[in-house]
Amino acid sequence: MKEAQEELEKWREERAKKLEAKAEMNRQEEEKLIEGNKEDMACANPWERVNKLVDMNAETSHDMARMKQVMIRMKGDAAKM
Repeated sequence: MKEAQEELEKWREERAKKLEAKAEMNRQEEEKLIEGNKEDMACANPWERVNKLVDMNAETSHDMARMKQVMIRMKGDAAKM
């Protein structure tokens, strides 16, 4: 019984360490995301932000070529303004 109690305590300590490490990693990722969003908002061309958010290389069952062409053209048109 004592051995089981020790194993359970050991498992709890390991789990707490893993949860803390995961929480720290999530905090760092969130900080990067927030910083990236701030940089994107500073961009004068809103279509550049859209193109960053959309994965143009994604494999889908739908033909997205027209949408990609329109978005790239809009990005270029806004840059000329």
